[in-house]
Formats: sequence, structure tokens, C-alpha cells
Amino acid sequence: MAEGDRNLPLDAGRTSRPKEADSRPWLKPPDLRQLAGVAILVAVYFTTAKLGLLMDAVSGFATTVWPPTGISLVALSVFGYRLWPGVALGAFLVNASAGAPLLTAFGMAAGNALEAVLGTYLLRRFAGFRGSLDRVQGVVWFVVGVAGLSTMVSATIGVTSGWLGGLIPSATVGKAWLTWWLGDAMGDLILAPLLFIWAERPRIVLSPWRIAEAGALLASLVMVSLLAFGAVSTSDRAIFSQPYVLFPFLIWAALRFWQHGTVTATFTVATVAIWRTAAGFGPFARGTVNESLLFLQAFMGIVAVTMLVFAAGISERRRALIRVRVNYSVAHLLADAPSLGGVIPGILRTICEGLGWDCGSVWTVDADTVTLRHAAEWHRPQDGLGEFGRTAGSLTFRPGVGMAGRVWSDGHPLWVPNLAVETSPLRAERASELGLRSAMGFPIFLGKEVHGIMTFFSREIREPDEALLQMMATLGRQIGEFIQRQRAESELRLAHAELEARIARRAEQLAEMNRVLQDEIAERKHAEEALRQLSTRLLRIQEEERQRLARELHDSTAQSLAALSMNLAVARGSGEALDGRAQKALDECEVLADRCSREIRSLSYLLHPPMLKDIGLSAAVQWCAEGFARRSGIAVEVDLPADFNRLPTEVENALFRIVQECLTNVQRHSGSATAQIRLVRGPRSVALEVRDQGRGMPAGILNRRDAVVSLGVGLLGMRERVRQLGGQLRIESSGTGATVQVEINLASEAT
Repeated sequence: MAEGDRNLPLDAGRTSRPKEADSRPWLKPPDLRQLAGVAILVAVYFTTAKLGLLMDAVSGFATTVWPPTGISLVALSVFGYRLWPGVALGAFLVNASAGAPLLTAFGMAAGNALEAVLGTYLLRRFAGFRGSLDRVQGVVWFVVGVAGLSTMVSATIGVTSGWLGGLIPSATVGKAWLTWWLGDAMGDLILAPLLFIWAERPRIVLSPWRIAEAGALLASLVMVSLLAFGAVSTSDRAIFSQPYVLFPFLIWAALRFWQHGTVTATFTVATVAIWRTAAGFGPFARGTVNESLLFLQAFMGIVAVTMLVFAAGISERRRALIRVRVNYSVAHLLADAPSLGGVIPGILRTICEGLGWDCGSVWTVDADTVTLRHAAEWHRPQDGLGEFGRTAGSLTFRPGVGMAGRVWSDGHPLWVPNLAVETSPLRAERASELGLRSAMGFPIFLGKEVHGIMTFFSREIREPDEALLQMMATLGRQIGEFIQRQRAESELRLAHAELEARIARRAEQLAEMNRVLQDEIAERKHAEEALRQLSTRLLRIQEEERQRLARELHDSTAQSLAALSMNLAVARGSGEALDGRAQKALDECEVLADRCSREIRSLSYLLHPPMLKDIGLSAAVQWCAEGFARRSGIAVEVDLPADFNRLPTEVENALFRIVQECLTNVQRHSGSATAQIRLVRGPRSVALEVRDQGRGMPAGILNRRDAVVSLGVGLLGMRERVRQLGGQLRIESSGTGATVQVEINLASEAT
């Protein structure tokens, strides 16, 4: 069965409910059609009731087989409440002909009529207009409300009337009530679904193979039913004594032929079972026919409810798969479509064929005239609906006019279950002439504004479906998003063309700027290279100048001071001729000359220690640390490996100068009382670490543009020395001290 072709309980979006002419029958005079319907219902009711009373009725009135209950429920649900007199009159005639007093027969007839009216009301209110048996929720409402609750009313009123009329003894009231209720309930559970579902157009495609399968299923079901209920037996026991052997065939019918197969198979089994059980055969045969049928009907009630729920579950699953398939197909069409006009007919066809609608149209909003105009249409080719679509091309709708206009003005989906009683008659008459009975419309939103309307028509009366309306609303949003995407792509193409032109102009400007920038970069690289060469030369000149100064201080100034000291010593030898004041001045000169000689010697060694060249870096660092400790009072810990070999001269000079600069910074800036020097020699590198426990220094200060102002030339000189040797300089600092780490690669250096 195609998606959405059943009656569905719902109150979603906006639903145009039919104002049925028979909603209050007591206010309207009968017509010939009503009288004919009542007469037919009386005849059918009387005939089927007489058949039911043949099944060993309790006290002649309560029977376990009562088809009129299902017939009256279907009659009032399909043709309206105005046929209730047919139920009442048919029940009255049956009970009166069975020997009931007129007053008792009237009470029983009132109970039967009230049962039919209440069952119809519950069916329409909770389970759908004519029984939503393709949904589990609808089946549950049908079983509990209609087959369970409304039949209790008839059983209670009927048995009470029979007891008051003296027809039903007090001892059998309970049995009579159970029999009456079970017979009415089975009429609702077995016969009513059969009539409801076969009253609609089946949508199963019966190919030759499918027809052969249906015939095989029916023949197998009849044969197994006959065997299960004792048709082929020479004794009172059937060949298949367990009735559960019927379930595989019932499941076969539900899986392959859905609701139509389910209700037909259940009715077939029930017919064979009642026939054989009433004859005294089968697993439910007991002492009396009534007792046997009570057990049988209880079993058949379980079978009917189980199969109705099972078939409804299958239908829900199929419906969900169909909707997923339709959603995917529409999304695929929108994804591949170059424009909306080329994809709309395909969308209409996909929705109509997938969801079971006969034709569909698209209306777009004309902002200039504030009307809806027809844009596209699709219909089934064999249904003769082409004229309906062609006439739509000449129509326009204003807000609130017609179904499309109402959807436009309200901005909500609209479902019209019955076009024949639609309050907005525009196109309704023509739709009725073509056999279109239900309609649905939903808006296409472009942002927050309605851009268009999609409408669909069906030849069946179809109750609103909340899930389907939600799906249609989602499709409307998808189409609106597609339109927005198309507009955005068009605007994007225009913007892209404009951007390309701007890019071309800008590219020319950038090319010119790039040429200028390349020239500036080349000049800057040349300047940086010149600066590096200058820095290297300055460091070399600085080192040479230190050596020259150290040599002059040692060879000239120190020698002069030594001669001065010797002269002062000679003068001291003839000091008897000097007075006390001169003697004191001579002593002070001798002390000053000695101090000056030591300071010059130390300064000479600091400028260029001879042991750095003669012995190596380790001895020079040890000597430097000891001298710094004596001069500054800061304890210096030196960690030198015992096998620290000689390094290239440039490396030793650079590391020694870095140690000197670090110790000077510790004394001047850190405020630390201690310092540590550590030298590590690796296979291909040498590492120096100088640490203190003072105030610290920001590690990123070397990267600042004003580094010369912030640091002076000391640390910058350290960085330049390390850079020239291809090494790395790192400064780590915290509130508890600073660490200077130097690592120089010796891979290419000769040791």
C-alpha cells in the first residue's frame, strides 16, 4: 500500500475538517438516500444476526458470533451517524422475532444502537476517520476503545434488558454477558477491519506471480485451517491439534500482502474455525457449542489483535522507508539541479508516486500583483487529470482565497480530508467532478517569507497525517534553501567576476610592489651581511686591541712600575737622611707602586690571559673564577671535567669572554651571593652554563628592538660571538635567578 493512503489520526498544521451533513442527524430531515441506506442496513443486520443466533445462543439471545456489530460500525463510520436507525430497527426486529417482549427488544436494540454510535465516535476521535489500522497506535485505540469499551455498553444494556424481561435467568447473567460481549468484540475485531480495508482501493500491484502467490497462500491457509480444526479426521481429534500452526501463514499474508492480506487471512481462519468448532471438531471443542465457541473466540481475539498490530508495524516500517526514499530522492534532485524550474516537475512526480497522491502543483508568489501564479504541475498519465492541471495555469489566488491562498496567508500546512464539503469552493467543484476527494498544501519558505505553495490531490478520502505534514514542511524548507542557494550562487558568480577584475588590477599593483620589495630585501640582506662582517671585524679588532693593551701593559707599564719600585727601594736604603714625613711618603709610594703593579698585571691578564693560549680554556676559566671571587667576594663554583681537552682557538676565546661577561653581570645586576660555572664536552659539541641565584633577567629581552639600550653591548656581544660560531644562546630566568646556556657545534672544527 503506498505511503499515506490510509486514514490517519492527527491534528498537525492546519486541518480543514469536513462539516459533515450527518453530524447531528436528529436536526435534519431524512432523504431518500438515507432511507435507502437504513433499509439496506436493516436487511443486512437482520440476516447476519439470525446466522449468529444459530450458534447456541445463551437464553436464545447472547451468542459468541455476532457479525452485525462490525457491519453497523463500518456503516456508521463510512456513511455517517444518520444510519443509526437502521441498527436500532434491525436489532429490534431480530430480538422481537427471537421471542423477546417488545419492551425488552427495545432495550436490547437501544444497547446495540448505542454501541454502534459510541464505537463510531471513538473510532473517529481516537483511531481515525475510518479506522487507522496501518498504525500501531490506531490499532490499540481500535482494540481498546471500539472492540473493548463500546461492546461492553451493548452487552450490559442487552443482558440487563433480558434479565429484567425474564429471558435471562439470574444464574446465567454472567455467562450471558461474557458471551454477548465476546461476540460483539469479535465482530469488531474480525469483520470490521475486513470491511474497512477492502472498502479502499488496494495499491498492491498484482503481477501474475503475485496473483499465483496469493492463490497459493489462500489454498494453504484453508487447508491448514481445515486440518487444524478437524475437517480431515476419523475421530474427534484433528491431525494438527495445535492451532499455532496457522501463524506462519498469517505472517506470510501480513508480510507479502499487508493489511489486505492480514484481514482476509484472519477472516478466513475465523470462518473455518467457527464452522468446524460448532460442529464439534478441533482443539477447542468442549461439552456445548457455546462453551466451545467461547474458547475459540478468545483464541481468535488473540490472533486478530496480534496480526492487526503486526501488520500495522509492517506498514509503519514501510511508510518510514518510503518517506526516507522520497526525502533522499528530492534531496538528490535538488543537489543535481541547475535551476528550480528544471527540478520542480521531478519533485512533484517523486512525491506523488512515492506517497500515493494523484496530482500536484506548484504556485509561486507574484510580488507585483500580490497573487499566487501557477508554476508547474504533474499528474498520473492514466487518470485523466491533465485538464485539471491545464486550467490551473489561468488561475491566480489572493491571500486567503482557495486552499493555496489559505496556506499562503497562514504560513502553515493545510490538509483537506474531504473536498466535497470544503468551505472554500474554488476549484473544489472541478476536483469533485474528476474524483479528487482529498488535498494537502504546504508553504515554501524563503527565509521568513512564503515564496510559493505546493498542493497535492488524491482520489481517496485521506485523514491528516502529522508525520507526513512535518515531512512536507521539511521539504518546503529544503526547496526554499535550494532557491536561496541558487540566488546566492548567482550573486556569488557576479561577485566572483567583479572580484576577478579587482584581483587582476591588484595583481598588477602587487607585482610592482613586489619588485620594489625585492629590491628592498636585497638591499637589507646586503646591509645585514655588511653588518655581520662589521660585527665580526669589530670583535676581531676588539680581541686584537685587548692583546695589544695587555702586551703594552705587561711590557711597558709594568716594567716602568717595576723600575719605580726598585728606585724606591734604593731610596729606602739611604733613608737615614730623610725626615719622618719624607720617610712616610716614601713608604706610601712604595705601597702604591706595588698595588699599581699588581692591578696592571691583573688587568693585563683579564684583557688577554696568557694561560688561555698556553694551557687552555679549563685553566683560564678556573683562574678567572678565582680572581673574580677574590675581587667581588662572590663565591664561584666551577664544574670542569678532568679530561677537558683543547678547543679551537676561536671557541676558547668566545667561551672565555662569555664567562667573563656573565660574571660581570652577576656582580653588577643580579645581587646574587653565589655563581656556578659548568663546562661539558661532548663528542661533537661543547656546552657552557653560568647560573646565579639573584633577581633574574627576562629571557626574551634579547629579541626586543631596543636591546642595545636595555642590555648594553655585553650580552649582545655574547650573542654575536655565539652566532659567528654557529651555536645557540639561551637565557632562562625566574624570580630566583638566571641561567645562561651556550652550545657550540664542533663537528666541523678541528680539536
